[in-house]
Amino acid sequence: MPQGIVPWVYDLVLWSLSLLVDIFFREVRTRGSYKVPRRNPIIFVAAPHANQFVDPLLLMRSARLECSRRIQFLIAAASSKRRFIGSVSAAIGGISVARAQDMKKKCQGTVKLEDPQGDALILVGTGTRFNKEAAVGSSVVLPGNDAGQAEIAEVLSDTRLKLKRPFSSDLARDLLSSTDGTKFQVAPKVDQSAVYEQVYHVLDKGGCVGIFPEGGSHDRTELLPLKAGVSIMALGALSRNPSCGLQIVPVGMNYFHPHRFRSRAVIEFGSPIDVPADLVEKYRHSETKRDATKELLDIIYDGLASVTVQAADFETLQLIQAARRLYKPAGKKLPLQSVVELNRRFILGYNAFKDEPQVKELKADVVKYNNDLYALGVRDHQLTNLHVSSTQVLAKFIYRCVQLLFLSVLSLPGIVLFAPVFIATKVISKKKAAEALAGSTVKIKAKDVLATWKLLVAIGLVPLLYTFYTILGTWMVYHFELGPEAWRAGSILRIPMLLLVLLPMTCYSALRMGEIGVDVYKSLRPLRYAVTNNAILEELQDRRDALTDKLNKLIDDFAPEVFPDFDRIKMFSRADRRRPAAGLRVDSNGYAANSYENGSLTPVSPRSGNMTPETAGLVPQEPRYGQQELAANTLQSPYLFDPRQSKARSSTSSVESEKNLQQRNPGHVPMSRMRSTDSTHSSGGNNVGQHLDAASALLREELSTRMARKRSERMNSRSSVTSDHGS
Repeated sequence: MPQGIVPWVYDLVLWSLSLLVDIFFREVRTRGSYKVPRRNPIIFVAAPHANQFVDPLLLMRSARLECSRRIQFLIAAASSKRRFIGSVSAAIGGISVARAQDMKKKCQGTVKLEDPQGDALILVGTGTRFNKEAAVGSSVVLPGNDAGQAEIAEVLSDTRLKLKRPFSSDLARDLLSSTDGTKFQVAPKVDQSAVYEQVYHVLDKGGCVGIFPEGGSHDRTELLPLKAGVSIMALGALSRNPSCGLQIVPVGMNYFHPHRFRSRAVIEFGSPIDVPADLVEKYRHSETKRDATKELLDIIYDGLASVTVQAADFETLQLIQAARRLYKPAGKKLPLQSVVELNRRFILGYNAFKDEPQVKELKADVVKYNNDLYALGVRDHQLTNLHVSSTQVLAKFIYRCVQLLFLSVLSLPGIVLFAPVFIATKVISKKKAAEALAGSTVKIKAKDVLATWKLLVAIGLVPLLYTFYTILGTWMVYHFELGPEAWRAGSILRIPMLLLVLLPMTCYSALRMGEIGVDVYKSLRPLRYAVTNNAILEELQDRRDALTDKLNKLIDDFAPEVFPDFDRIKMFSRADRRRPAAGLRVDSNGYAANSYENGSLTPVSPRSGNMTPETAGLVPQEPRYGQQELAANTLQSPYLFDPRQSKARSSTSSVESEKNLQQRNPGHVPMSRMRSTDSTHSSGGNNVGQHLDAASALLREELSTRMARKRSERMNSRSSVTSDHGS
């Protein structure tokens, strides 16, 4: 066992903190945990670091439960000096790291480039004291999120210094080229040799080290530049002990609203990275040491890119999420792991074709559709769930109003009792976020610290509140002689013990009832529109259908250029992506029937959403070592649900793969037969293709008829209203 970890202490602390994770997050899933080696040293490299102290807790929990590995994390020295954080860090074997950014100091005067058009290495100051406040090896830090910093090579005088390398960002050059110059800070050089020795010792013993290579938490939508420390650790460990078997495992920390209470998260483990032997050899020589470090850093970055969802900005991320919702067939319930993978694929495609005119046009339409939904307070998924009669909608609206009232009554005691906790966590977390934002050059709104401080405040305040309520409740029972006499008879500890059990139960019940109540409340507005002004929702539904068609066409046209094997790895066939029209009956095999029913229809096809994710084959089952089962359901993506299959299948042709599937599963329908009606089906009794052609034609015809009828009814309604108004 690696030095610094006492197994039972580690597990006890992790279990205790995991209770907070289960309360704060509604759902936490892992993906790819089977890839993590069960032996040999590992460096877990995690990003993006979007949730400060919550990130390492989630990763340690996932690695312990799913992989039976205990991770010792590197933690900032400034954080480990805090009483609670420092105690927890010591219990789990944390390695304290002093960061230059935590020790930077404001300096007098301003600096600018001596020659903005020429040498970018010489800085001149006005009112500065470089000889006293700066030193060789320290760094000049400029204000602004993207300005960056540069190391000092030589202090020439109190007003002149030379940089080792110039600032690379445009913002830094603009600041330093201004007439008045810019304010600045100096961060000292920190000797990390002792830290590296601790890391090497853990890895030599076969342990695991965790690190967030971005250097600190942030709330950006893309990865920050990686620090070189992780490369130095890996190369240094292998230089000392080439036979240790060290591997680097990239981990994606994918959150859905990371700072919000009862949000969701997916922890994705990537394929282990073997450090090339030639880089280890280059690292041993001083003249090529820097090159080896940079090359390995690039490899690690590529590994992280494969397990994270990165967007250029928040607007792009919203666009991608909206496109994913439009692409997903109505009624389908995707597991979180699949949602993350679909977002990643959309970002890859968008980055490749964002300058195409069709993509720009669709982007504008999707943004306008999203804004209209937001203005009405309606969510996209709610539009697809309103295909019922007005009577049914009214009944559902009344039922949910009663349900909301009932849930409010149930949650009221817990809300009142724990209102101090709710208020304190909100106020203190916002205050800490403001402090973090003021002291950071990379944060946007400092949302990355909100969840951490909500949990920390709750940890400190809830026990005090429980104790206060227990004392107060016990005093009230005895002083006012509340309840039966039997309650007060016997031991005086009976009432306090009872209260200490009831209070947490009341708190948790209030949280659960409140969570359900919020979901019910959000569903009321679209139901109200469906009762009072259904034309608005129908128009939005028609716009959604049109956007979905345009999106599907773009995907079919462009996706094969990004994913050459798109037909094999796509999650949904074209038939899946069409919304079943009202009144169209579908049989149990997914084919259109010849008879119709009045009113709306609940789909019963495996591709329509009435089945559970398990029966539809959409819930990924964690594969065990040695299993090579291929997905019998053609809707499953081998890359998505069992990444190991992608390597096995990529070495053979698609025809051979389909033959293998047919042999192992006689009921399997080849992908070539599942393609859209535009494809030319092979002759000779391809009944499946004919059935799909018939179903697709009927779907298109019925949907077109329905949309035309709706538009005609709305036009007639508007005409009659106008006529009556004129009369």
